[in-house]
Amino acid sequence: MTNYSTARQDAFCLFISAQVDGTADVIRTLERNEVNMIEIGIPFSDPMADGSVIQDAAVKALRNGMSLRKLFSQLKDIRSDVGIPLILMGCPTCRSETTSMNTSPSQIASICE
Repeated sequence: MTNYSTARQDAFCLFISAQVDGTADVIRTLERNEVNMIEIGIPFSDPMADGSVIQDAAVKALRNGMSLRKLFSQLKDIRSDVGIPLILMGCPTCRSETTSMNTSPSQIASICE
């Protein structure tokens, strides 16, 4: 994995909102198309600080049953074929959901590393 802070080269980073189906496939497609880093938005119920497009994506995802548990399930094997950095972006309530799932920091790091 390239360390862009020391490599002194440009990185193309995109934000996507996690969805019920296809999040991992979108990540794979973006990597194949030379995206260097992906920020994955974890949908939550009160995205008021986000713009209207991200708000709409979060509402749609939640209405379709998206959850942090589903996202982790989608991404559990992502490191077998995706090497770019993945950044999970959430809100404080996501931390409580992670705790209730008994998800360890190492499990989260294995997705994001």
